[in-house]
Amino acid sequence: MAPLGTPASGQMGTEVEKTLMQYCDALEDCLGWHEQTWMPLQEQLKDLDFKWDKFLAEQPAVVGAHGELVRIGKAVNDSLLPILESRIKKQKLLQIEEELRDLKAQMKLAGRAAKSSKATAKNCFRSY
Repeated sequence: MAPLGTPASGQMGTEVEKTLMQYCDALEDCLGWHEQTWMPLQEQLKDLDFKWDKFLAEQPAVVGAHGELVRIGKAVNDSLLPILESRIKKQKLLQIEEELRDLKAQMKLAGRAAKSSKATAKNCFRSY
């Protein structure tokens, strides 16, 4: 456990178990990560029709004892997050464009209804 940040066993005193009890919650979180964090995320991606298996297959292999986990981490950080960020920005842009179209339509309608108004008579309804 020392490589994960715990003191070496020689530094834990005579009742090592009592010292290690302090790490139980962190260990349980790590052991439950796949089920509690990763699987729900994969399900959300699947619900969005994202082809995770295809996406991961396109990622370069990573050699090493934990290569598959490192590969997934790199795939998410280096590829998936930029894809999702781009998609979010596109959705926001589409929403803004739709709101702008609605506002222009409302302005045209108001301009027709109030042709004699001084505010509408000063070209404030020209098309941009």
